[in-house]
Amino acid sequence: MGKDTPLTKVPSRILIIGHSNIGDVCCDLAVVNPLRNRFRQAHISFLTSPRANNIAEGYKGLDRVLTFDKYAQNRGLFVRLRLMRFLAREKFDLVVVLKSTLMHNFLGVPIVWNLRKYLGTALSEKHMHPIDIYLGFIPVISISNTYR
Repeated sequence: MGKDTPLTKVPSRILIIGHSNIGDVCCDLAVVNPLRNRFRQAHISFLTSPRANNIAEGYKGLDRVLTFDKYAQNRGLFVRLRLMRFLAREKFDLVVVLKSTLMHNFLGVPIVWNLRKYLGTALSEKHMHPIDIYLGFIPVISISNTYR
């Protein structure tokens, strides 16, 4: 599970950790089709907030949408730990991290593709449209797999 772990097998379970705002989730969904094209048989899940889950649920490339509301009923450390335990039990092979979070570090997932590591900075500091960045990120990362 090292930093530069090569993709030695085709992932069968993929988790995308997306944003929570509707506009951001619309941009996040741009990574689904390249992932689906690359890993056709994979089960792809998307983690977002309740306010954006209807958009994600309507997207054809996703198999499952998971929701977490850090501002309402899901507030607090124990609820976050419960979510991470649930996600760890799902046994994802690959996590694609599109937002600033440390959650992926606690899931025991062998391969993590992290947008922030790829960019070397926050997405907001780039002067490009997020979809252009995402569409460049997935092909590069799926070949080199060096951004953990």
